[in-house]
Amino acid sequence: MSQSPTSPQGNSQLEIDLSTAHSQHQSPLFYKIPAEIRNEILRLALVAYDDPEKLYARETYWTRPGFKGQKKIDMQLLRVCKRIYEETKVVPLSELEVCFYFGDRDRRPPELHHMNLSGAPKYVQAFTPTQWSQITSIRFIAQMYMLEERTLCSNIFTARSQLKPSTVTITLRYTDWWWWEDNAHLSTKRFVDMNSLRWPDSVKTVIMEMETIEVKRKELDEVIKTVCENPDTWLWRRKDGTELRVVQGQVGEWTWQGPTTFGGKRTFKHHGTGDSMGYLVKVLTWKAV
Repeated sequence: MSQSPTSPQGNSQLEIDLSTAHSQHQSPLFYKIPAEIRNEILRLALVAYDDPEKLYARETYWTRPGFKGQKKIDMQLLRVCKRIYEETKVVPLSELEVCFYFGDRDRRPPELHHMNLSGAPKYVQAFTPTQWSQITSIRFIAQMYMLEERTLCSNIFTARSQLKPSTVTITLRYTDWWWWEDNAHLSTKRFVDMNSLRWPDSVKTVIMEMETIEVKRKELDEVIKTVCENPDTWLWRRKDGTELRVVQGQVGEWTWQGPTTFGGKRTFKHHGTGDSMGYLVKVLTWKAV
């Protein structure tokens, strides 16, 4: 995404005089299609997607469903007319999920290699306070050891006081677990520091995606069972003291086929000899009570 989502020209300071906007009643989009349907059409047209011209190589630590390339939002729609601009100007940011990577340099996309231990795409680094305030969803993709750092996630919000998301997603990839290279047993020991981290008061939902390979399904099931059977231990808290508790009976699951080697170099005995293997993702949801 090379342009600012708040203006057609990419200039966040651009002022557009909407008082001169044409009603567009001659257009079927405005006089025939109901507003709720029209808004959904416009929303879908402004959703971020993987740029087909900037796809990642398959055998990387970061390539996975939903993250197969650099994100892009087509902003041409906002240039069509002032009426469309007025109805859609807040959509790109309100629908955008800002993703932060925590971990070593080789565990995040090349466009983020310039960052230190955590990073987000360059375009968000230029966001204004108003733009940050419009973000409702963020994601942390993190190696397990980074989630032991008590202030890491908190610093994201401290540096951006206007950032008040309602949904936070934490993604643990197969290669983010402790000692995955040695086929170590999945465990809740040295897990995520849920006791120290405090989410902003705006957070209503925390989603955690836990990924492993299919042959370790039983081990991941044990982790899920431990969390669900001990809700008083495995809970999140907001700064205002509100608890976010795991939603019982709601465990999402999806699978995908991915590489057995990473970077085209490292091979692992427990991955087999083929070039593909099954990956399993379990999803837990915490809600504010």
